Amino acid sequence: MFAHPTVTGITMWGFWEGDHWIPQAANWRQDWSPRPSAEVYEELLGHTWRTHLQLTTQPNGTAEGRVFVGHLQAEIVLADGKTIVLPLEVAAGQDPAVQILQLPASLTRPRS
Repeated sequence: MFAHPTVTGITMWGFWEGDHWIPQAANWRQDWSPRPSAEVYEELLGHTWRTHLQLTTQPNGTAEGRVFVGHLQAEIVLADGKTIVLPLEVAAGQDPAVQILQLPASLTRPRS
């Protein structure tokens, strides 16, 4: 389901045993301790389904890589060691297999 291009979200009908219509199906018990399903859920959302890339830009300021659909932030470390963050939007229906990030010209022009 996650990898299907037409899936844009999921719905959970409950997550805490204390307020779930099927208590034994909740990810968190009444005392808020996680069930194994909660640990898998947190691992997928917090780590597995995240884009973690380290790329080097081409001379024209582009970099290509496989990313997940969503609102992303590209953290860019410049040659002088400064870091900038640029937004990267990958909409559902776009091919997330290869997205190209174009750095602003002010960051890619040769310095004199």
